[in-house]
Amino acid sequence: MWTLIEIDDSLPAKYVRVMNPQSLVTEIQKVMMQHQKLLLIPILRRSKFEKWLQLELAHTIANESGVERTMQIEAQLPDGGFADLLVTESGVKKYIELKTCNTSYRVAGVEPRTRPITNNIASVIADGFKLAEARVDGLVGFVLFPLPPDLTDIRFEAYITRIKTMLNLEDGDFASSRFSIESDGSIVPIYVGAFSVSKISVFPAE
Repeated sequence: MWTLIEIDDSLPAKYVRVMNPQSLVTEIQKVMMQHQKLLLIPILRRSKFEKWLQLELAHTIANESGVERTMQIEAQLPDGGFADLLVTESGVKKYIELKTCNTSYRVAGVEPRTRPITNNIASVIADGFKLAEARVDGLVGFVLFPLPPDLTDIRFEAYITRIKTMLNLEDGDFASSRFSIESDGSIVPIYVGAFSVSKISVFPAE
């Protein structure tokens, strides 16, 4: 699902598709599902893969059939900072930040290592404020891995709630998906989330 926005007031009206939280989640999940065997190399070691995701996502979005758009990696923000990606279509710009957040949940086949999940979630929140402070239309997408294999184990949801609370996100600003990466007998639960920064206040929630 992409958002349609009107780009001028001519008749007939002209519209352009722009990414929203749900479409970013869909694109991230699609890229990951297409490269399951490759992704298990870092995931089974609880290693991050942000740069790989950045390149694959850029390639997928830029080469979507029947759509003309430009894609820039490490795009400069108006305030001098940088965003991971910049998608431009018919003059409409959408800045994107990406994070891969490793956890310490025990999963069969995944190396039992301790990972700073609290710091990882803080970096997702920081990306939201970063784009909001730059006064740009943007999205933040993140991958949380591995999840507990038991579907009734929802401890990780406390971190999702923290993201929403700190950024004052409403339901329409946030999208997510839960799925598994599988290859050669290994099954690792994954969570992908994304949110829009257009309504975020530059002042953190108390």
